[in-house]
Parts: sequence; structure tokens; C-alpha cells
Amino acid sequence: MTVDGTDFLIEEPEPFDQKWFSHKFKHAALRYEIAVNIKTGWIVWVNGPFAAGSYDDLTIFRSALLLELMPGERVETDQGYRGEMACSRPSDYVTDEEKWMKSKAMARHENINGRLKRFNLLTHRYRGDRNRHGDFVRAIAAIVQFDIRSGFGVYQVHYNIMRVNHTEE
Repeated sequence: MTVDGTDFLIEEPEPFDQKWFSHKFKHAALRYEIAVNIKTGWIVWVNGPFAAGSYDDLTIFRSALLLELMPGERVETDQGYRGEMACSRPSDYVTDEEKWMKSKAMARHENINGRLKRFNLLTHRYRGDRNRHGDFVRAIAAIVQFDIRSGFGVYQVHYNIMRVNHTEE
């Protein structure tokens, strides 16, 4: 899987609270963790919402998805996941071919995040009940997933990294 966090703007809560502050937007936001199957390009995990200023991507990953992985299983991530053995970052490669495969897989993931944000509800500042935001994100993820499975998919990633990480813990 490729795993990444993505933020969605929300109305600034009153009084101001730093826990909602997204450094990406310089505004209040909710953060979600999205995982995409490398082989199929299907969305296989949506976790959230989290207050963007209180939860970084690695903290969210360690709170749930890490616990679902089998021993030795790893996921592709960006550099925000430093220090986690289950995460393979862009700089973790041996050959140029591995670097290319990893970059294609993560680029496709960003494409899928972009598809989620094409919906006006997630593009503009959400002003509704924060407790309902997750319902909308999951519904939109289901629509995007249906689109992908119906042939309006994302490009195929030919990914074949079979080496084992022998790093001592």
C-alpha cells in the first residue's frame, strides 16, 4: 500500500485553538489517512478525521494502520514517516528502478487524493458539523473508488520490490 495523510479545510473553531491548525493551509483543517493498494490502485483504507494540528501523519499511522499490518509487512510513504520501520520512504531504495517504482506509486496516490478534492465539499472550507465530516469523506472515497473500479481508473503502477529489509531493530 501507499499511505499518506491529506487535509481538508474547515471553518475556524471559536475560540481559536492551535490543535486544528494545518501547516499546509495555514488554517483550521481535518486530517485523514488514506491508503491505496499498489497493485490495483484501489482505496483500501480511510482513517479520520483528526485535528490537523494535533496529529501528524506518523502518529495517525501508528494509532491504527500499523496495528493491522502483518509482521514484516511494509508500506510506501513520504518523508513524514521517518523513524517507522514499517514505512518505506522515497529515499529507501537500492536501484534506480526501485526509486522509479516508488515515485510512480506515490504520484498515483497523490492523484487519488486530488480526485477526492475535486468535490466542492472537500475543496472549499467545510462549515457543517465536524462530527459529520468523516461521513462525507467516506462517501466521496466510495464514489472515487466506484469510478476507479468502473474503468475510469488511475494509471497502472508496475511495482516489484521483493527485497527484505535486514536492518537490526
